[in-house]
Amino acid sequence: MKMLGTMEHDRPFILTSLLAVLLIAAPVRYTLAASPGDRPGDGVQLRGWLHVEDLSMRQAVLKVYVNGTVTEVRMSESGRFDLELPVNAKARLRFENPGHLPKEIDVDTRHARDGLFGRKPRQVRFGVILELERHMGRLNYAGPVGAIRFDAEGGCLAVDHDKQLVPQKKNKPMVF
Repeated sequence: MKMLGTMEHDRPFILTSLLAVLLIAAPVRYTLAASPGDRPGDGVQLRGWLHVEDLSMRQAVLKVYVNGTVTEVRMSESGRFDLELPVNAKARLRFENPGHLPKEIDVDTRHARDGLFGRKPRQVRFGVILELERHMGRLNYAGPVGAIRFDAEGGCLAVDHDKQLVPQKKNKPMVF
C-alpha cells in the first residue's frame, strides 16, 4: 500500500511554496532613470519605512520624480520600500495615502561620490510618518518636509527638515 503525502511526492510542492514565499518577502529594488553607462549598485540606495496613523498601507503610494519621469514604487505591507537613484540627480519623493496629509522629500545625489565616503556604495535609511488629515486642522505642508543631500566638501550626508504648515487653499466657486 502506497501512502499519500510522503516526502517524495511533496517535494515539488514544498520547493514551489518556498520559492513563492521568498519572492513575496523579498524587497523590490527599483533603479530609477539611470544613465546608459550606469550599473545597478552604482547609484544611491534608499531604504525607508512609511508609517501611517491608521496602520493601513493598502493604498499607500510612493511616487518618485527624477529626470523628468514619474515612477510609482511598490511598498511592502509593513511600509518598507527600496529604490536606487542615479548619482548626480535631483529627485522628489511623494508619499500619499488616502485620508492622510501627503509629504514630499527632495533628494540630491550630486556629490555622493565625493570624498572618502564616496568610495563605498551610498546607502541612506529613513522613515516617514503620515498624519491623518482630520488631525491637521485644514493645514498643508508649505513644501517638501525634508531634503537629503551630500555635502560638496567631502560627500557627507546632510539632512534638512521643514515641517512648516500653511492653510489649505480654498476652492474658488465656479462661474458659468
